[in-house]
Amino acid sequence: MAAKQDTPASGMALPDMVNPGPSSSDKLIATLEDAAAQGRTEAVRDCLTEWKPTATSSSRRGVKLQPALLAAVENNQPATVGLLLDEGLHIGYDIVRAAISIHSVAILEVFLHHGWNINQKLGPTMAPALSYVSSICGSI
Repeated sequence: MAAKQDTPASGMALPDMVNPGPSSSDKLIATLEDAAAQGRTEAVRDCLTEWKPTATSSSRRGVKLQPALLAAVENNQPATVGLLLDEGLHIGYDIVRAAISIHSVAILEVFLHHGWNINQKLGPTMAPALSYVSSICGSI
């Protein structure tokens, strides 16, 4: 049985669009995110090695990799966080807030080693990160 075809105003038949599903690049990014959450640094490194040549630009790479960085932070995986930051990812408000919310001094130290400014405000109406870090260190 032939696929149903729509006929636009031009009179030419158009085939039904088939959802191709996730690309191999998207599957690789999902694998990378899972590996980052579990702290499997070798698997993260392998995924990055395989994926980097397909990334169109460094900014696109950063956008695609941010969820993996967040997963590594939320699951307290400092070695993996360091590996991803070595790729040039941005330490944004959400990333810092995630580390503070789980009270991870180890991850905050990784941020510092990658040039993070501890005096940076965590948002337009929030105090600098240092005030939150001080409260974390005081509770240890």
